[in-house]
Amino acid sequence: MKATLARSARLGRKGHIFGQILNDAPPVPERELAKQLSRRIKKAEKDERMDITMALTPVKTYMGGFTRPKEFRMSNWLSGGRYLSNAKMYETPHHAAYEPHTIFLLESRYPIKFGVGRTECVDHIVAFCRAVDFDAVLKRYNSLRAPSEALESMDNARWPWTPQKRLKRVLYNLNNELKGSLEKDEDDLLQEPVVSPNVAADLATSPTPPRRERPERPKDKLKQTEAVVQRHREADLSTVNAEIISRQEKVPFEVEHSDGTFHHPSGFQPPTSANGFAQSPLPPPNAVDMRPVRQGSNNPDAAVDAEQWKVIRETESKDGALMADLTASAMVGDVVAHTEPRNEKIPTEVSGVVTQGSSQPPQHASGFIPPTPAMARGETEALTHTVISDASDSDKDAVEKHQIAVATLRKEYSQVIKNEPFWRPLLALTVATRPMGASIVRLSRSLSRGLPFHATLDNHDRKSTATLGNRFRCLRLQRMEDLAVEMAQLLAGARGGLVGIRFSPEDRGRGLNGEGLDAPIPWEKRVIGVGIGSWYERAEELKETYRIEGEEEVKQKYLPGDENDAFLIYDLDESGRTERKDLPWQSQGDSDTLKIPSELQDVLDEISELVNALDEERDLIADPIYVLVPAREEVRDAEGYLVEPQDVAPVVLVKSASREPPPGFHLLSGGQARKHMKNRIDYLNKLHKGELARHFASRLNQVVYP
Repeated sequence: MKATLARSARLGRKGHIFGQILNDAPPVPERELAKQLSRRIKKAEKDERMDITMALTPVKTYMGGFTRPKEFRMSNWLSGGRYLSNAKMYETPHHAAYEPHTIFLLESRYPIKFGVGRTECVDHIVAFCRAVDFDAVLKRYNSLRAPSEALESMDNARWPWTPQKRLKRVLYNLNNELKGSLEKDEDDLLQEPVVSPNVAADLATSPTPPRRERPERPKDKLKQTEAVVQRHREADLSTVNAEIISRQEKVPFEVEHSDGTFHHPSGFQPPTSANGFAQSPLPPPNAVDMRPVRQGSNNPDAAVDAEQWKVIRETESKDGALMADLTASAMVGDVVAHTEPRNEKIPTEVSGVVTQGSSQPPQHASGFIPPTPAMARGETEALTHTVISDASDSDKDAVEKHQIAVATLRKEYSQVIKNEPFWRPLLALTVATRPMGASIVRLSRSLSRGLPFHATLDNHDRKSTATLGNRFRCLRLQRMEDLAVEMAQLLAGARGGLVGIRFSPEDRGRGLNGEGLDAPIPWEKRVIGVGIGSWYERAEELKETYRIEGEEEVKQKYLPGDENDAFLIYDLDESGRTERKDLPWQSQGDSDTLKIPSELQDVLDEISELVNALDEERDLIADPIYVLVPAREEVRDAEGYLVEPQDVAPVVLVKSASREPPPGFHLLSGGQARKHMKNRIDYLNKLHKGELARHFASRLNQVVYP
């Protein structure tokens, strides 16, 4: 926002005081003024592109009352328009915008591996370029200088020498399974009469025929009987309980020792004949700090608790409950004080097991014998060393490996695509101006309402690798065909023709103050070239479609009796070349609208050098800047005052001030050097403002250049 200061000044002695307002806004740099001029040139071309796009977009017919018809940008320049009311400045577009441009649809030769969740299929690219650069642009796409999206697709392609994706075949209707399933579900279907078109008139005048009842079949009664028997069997569980046999072994397993006693891994000793079928003691009700021992705990004193509670029970029978409580408290404290962690594995392994007179190695209570270095397990020995796993690569190593793999792959396919192009032209539409090409490219990337192509397909249909690429190809071809036919109709005068369109920088726009309405658009400006890839299997069908559409939808409706065709149809090979030599845009040859004059190139190089030097000087580590400025004689006016020079002397950058400046030069450094360099930049921008603005507006980011 401009910082302005309103200041009043006296214009008279009485009654005429606050009359003049002075604007103290800081001056705008000359480089910014050149950019403003360049933006106005681009704005004129953008307004034309928006008018063409609006004419090719269907009118909204939904949400009535919440939308209003859009206005053409050209109407802002009409008498009483907004641009004239706001005193907007008009600049003519650049000459490069009014030369033929080609919109091309490229298709990859091999399928592309996309991200997770996206089916592999061939990829497509829609872009546009100058018609004279079409062959060179295709060579760029089939090289390592291709745009980033095309280069990434080539990196992820399924090249013939790379691993191919294996498709899993799913076979249906095996062993008459379809026939059996249909026979099973036949009785569950609702039997309704089918209304055919032949009897539709009779049904409209006659009453509905009565519903016919399906005759009862003997098989139905048999099914009902079987169902009743099955329900009866499921309800009567007596036979099921009678067939249940209890397991002989105990769960959990217990280990038998040589003395005849049993021992559980948790420390519990079940009653047997060896210990007189002793009962398991119960803790006293008033025991202090008694915590239950978990099953499978690593408490080594779990086996001692049985003997301690045996002593407590004997004390209670002899000396009473009081002495039993005191004894229990003392024993608990002693047990807690002498508790040590167990070193055995969990679950506990039991040693000293004897089977048929031979000692067995340590084993689990379930009978599992863990492997040890001293014993063999079948044909293999137990592991006696630690297996060291491969260390996971760090992020830096992974990135380096990926970069090496990509560089290797690019080196391989860079030699292949020279003779066998990866990106092949499927369709190419050539129009007369750049705004027309930009409009078609913008609308070709989706459907008429802006819906993406993949959104029109069902989720299950997108999973088919064999058909997904074909469906995308057909959708894109149909969309570009619709746009080409509608563009040809508008150029022929349909719905009043295109409003605001230009065919040269001197035009203000068709329809502005009646401009361009006195005569139809010449054939050289309204013809559309249609190039179709000869490698496409349906190329002949596609050419016939364009020929019929141009004859029936354009000539017969809007140009009856015209001998010229609306579309010029020709073949394209895999490299984008054609054998026809009579195309209108071929006569123009190599256009020089983008060629930079040598004088302007010198100015651009000098400005770039000074700007880079100032940027480097801002770095604290950079060396101080030194410049040499030619010395000038002082010029004084008639009154003796110094006269400032109208120009700024050129600057010579030097690396150091170790030497004396040559004769006729002054050495400047620090703030003086920066000030002189900035003044030199502003002087060059002021002197060549128009040329620089035209140069900045000559190229668009949307256009692909070789």
